[in-house]
Amino acid sequence: MSITSRDDGDDDVPILSADTLRLLQEFQSEKDTREKHFQDLKANAEAKFDDDAALTMDAFAEDWQVSQFWYSDETAQTLARQLLDGVDADSGIAVVSAPSVYVQLRKLLKDSVARPRLVLLEIDQRFEVFGSDFVPYDFQNPLKLPADLKGKFDRIICDPPFLSDECQTKTALTVRYLSRSWNPEDLI
Repeated sequence: MSITSRDDGDDDVPILSADTLRLLQEFQSEKDTREKHFQDLKANAEAKFDDDAALTMDAFAEDWQVSQFWYSDETAQTLARQLLDGVDADSGIAVVSAPSVYVQLRKLLKDSVARPRLVLLEIDQRFEVFGSDFVPYDFQNPLKLPADLKGKFDRIICDPPFLSDECQTKTALTVRYLSRSWNPEDLI
C-alpha cells in the first residue's frame, strides 16, 4: 500500500496509489454486495419467507472486533450432524456463539419431520433474521437469558468468542443454565 502526501500549505492530504485505491474500491464493493444480500435476507425473514436452501454464512461477514470467525461449511456441517444424531421433536439444541453451525442445522432440518427446538444465542443483532430462534446473548451477562430457556436443552454447542478464563467461565455458566438435568447413567 502506498500513500503519498501533497503539501498545499499547512494541510497534508494523503493520496492513495492507483493499486491501493483499486483494492479499496473492490473491498467496498464486496462489502456493499454482502450488505445488500443481508438486507434481502432480512426482508425475506420479516415476510416469514423460509428458503433455508439458499441460506449461507456469506450473508454475514465475520467481525473480528467481536472475535467472530466462522467455521468452514464442512466443519459446521460435521458439527451440525453430530448435534442432530438421535434427536426428535422433543429435543432442544442451543447454539451459543456459533452461528455457522446454526445455519447448517437449519439447512439439514429444512425437510425434517421431527424438528427439534433450535435456539441461537449470539451478540450480533444481524442474526435477528432468524426470528424466534434468535436470542441476544453477551457472555458478559451469562445468565441474562429468558427464563423459558432454563434447563430446556439436551444438546448444546458453544464457541466462546475469547480464550480468557473470564469468557470461558461465563460461557460455562450459560451452558449450565441451558442444560437439562442429567444423571451420570445418561452419559454415553
